[in-house]
Amino acid sequence: MIPSASSAVLRVKSPQIPTQDPFSGGDARIFEELLDAEAAVDLARLREASRLGVHPRYRGMVYRYLLCVTLTDKSSEMSVERAQERDFELLRCAAPYTQAGRLIKGTGGKPLAPYLYSSMSGAAWKRAISAMQHRAAFSHSPESRRWLDTVLESLQAIYSDASEEAIFILVQLVLPFKAIKSSAKDTFYCVNTIYHLLTHHGNPLQDEDCLQQHCGNFMMLFHTLNGMLYRHFFTEGITTLEWVPRLLCTLLADRLHLEDLLRIWDYYLTDPGETLTFSLHPFVCLALLSNLTEDLVDCDKREILYRLEHMPRINAEAVLQKAISIREDAYTRGLLFS
Repeated sequence: MIPSASSAVLRVKSPQIPTQDPFSGGDARIFEELLDAEAAVDLARLREASRLGVHPRYRGMVYRYLLCVTLTDKSSEMSVERAQERDFELLRCAAPYTQAGRLIKGTGGKPLAPYLYSSMSGAAWKRAISAMQHRAAFSHSPESRRWLDTVLESLQAIYSDASEEAIFILVQLVLPFKAIKSSAKDTFYCVNTIYHLLTHHGNPLQDEDCLQQHCGNFMMLFHTLNGMLYRHFFTEGITTLEWVPRLLCTLLADRLHLEDLLRIWDYYLTDPGETLTFSLHPFVCLALLSNLTEDLVDCDKREILYRLEHMPRINAEAVLQKAISIREDAYTRGLLFS
């Protein structure tokens, strides 16, 4: 059972603070210079630049480097790309459904992975894919729908036994990549990497104990740093399970306006290569809650849960700065140690 509060202490590494507007001056030229390097991409410099905001033109490519989906060594880049293309095509062949929803046949005329078709996980995947297909962004665009089907069916092929909650998280993580015009293949590899990180290295989805610890740490900080809103949540009967696990595990995907979300992710995705975590994320969530406090204290339970899933436009730079300030305050008050 996940506690509503905990005295557990979070081990974290203090991030660097963004100090300038992300799209000022020669921002695009910086990314062009870094990505066009002849021998190798300087990943340290790319992370530093990305913390200040990735130019929209280069987000897809930068995210692949930050997540190590694309190798920084240019001499190996093409061979890895070809290997990924082959593997991706094999996954597509193994997917249990075609884009029209029909069962794929193997060379012998038998369905590939037929257990998926009738399993509980297979049914959950089918519901998730159908729900996404009916969204306006996909239902009115055959090309976008084909992209979505290809990505989700490929993820289904390797997460065939995923729980319904895991499927929900995977689907949420896919959505931002449509906005940056990422190919189906690149989206698959990026989402797979993010999900792998979330399920390893002591991150929230590694196991039940890790999820409990992360939720407990978050609620401890929420209670200590924003007591008024914490008490209002308690008065309204909002339990930890109703909002914290998904808040921590989906990295705000589908909760923020896409432009705001992508600016936050510019910062988030610089962390895994160094810490194997998304270490600033809990503090961004606390910063968002702080900004929403005045509105949420006047809401009932139903309205609160809705607003947490449909947040208003934000000043992403200010939220990042506030998140870092909250983190420093937590250190100063002895709530955290490195």
